[in-house]
Amino acid sequence: MPDFVWMEIYKPQSIDGLRASLSVAADFPSQVLHLRGAREIAGIDPRPAGFGNRMIWPGAQRDLNGTIRVLETFDDSSIARFRSFQSHTEAANQHLGSMIAAAGDLPELFTSISRNLTQHELKIIRKRGRLPLTVIEKIMEMTRVLSEGFAKSPHIKIKRPSPKSYFDSYIVRVSLSLSLYFLDWVRRGSPKNQSPKRIRNDVIDRVIATYGTYFNGVLTKDRKAYDAHIELRIVLENLNARVPQQYV
Repeated sequence: MPDFVWMEIYKPQSIDGLRASLSVAADFPSQVLHLRGAREIAGIDPRPAGFGNRMIWPGAQRDLNGTIRVLETFDDSSIARFRSFQSHTEAANQHLGSMIAAAGDLPELFTSISRNLTQHELKIIRKRGRLPLTVIEKIMEMTRVLSEGFAKSPHIKIKRPSPKSYFDSYIVRVSLSLSLYFLDWVRRGSPKNQSPKRIRNDVIDRVIATYGTYFNGVLTKDRKAYDAHIELRIVLENLNARVPQQYV
């Protein structure tokens, strides 16, 4: 469970909401892994193997078990008792806010980038044809620009990857995932008036798709998130990045 999921869980600020959101985890608490905040993950050195293990939030399993036990007797008047979880969620909110602020500019950015594509290239993308080398190079350049932009955030301390581990970096993978989102945007006719909520949800799907590339897949019924993950996984495998075997 990444921090964005906790953010959604705590949105209602309600014990009943917490209880409902954690109902599945309550049945299988030992099978739930909790990830560090995105800012912490961005600072993980991508060069050594075992990136996924270092993404896991230590102590979260114990905290979850305790939360599930007390949820059985707490009510909304007891919400203040969950400040440790709320602080983690607030950190996720802050980071998500910076990402959503950047994502809000995506249609304008995408429109600008699409001007660098020829009509022939746009036609191939919209017809889902085999991408020519020129388009692939432009997608890689977009990934580089986005990752450098994220790296300049005052809230994130980045461990610079080596050339060999470049596509193992969390920030680079998120940027690549958003670059693939650009291709999807072109395929859908390059809409310029998408709602902020739609963009926000799409970006979260792409981030969750990225998390799954450090593990054995994404367990979800959301077809868009699943397809985004599979697409990113295939691209990373072709770039010789470290990607664990897919189980789901």
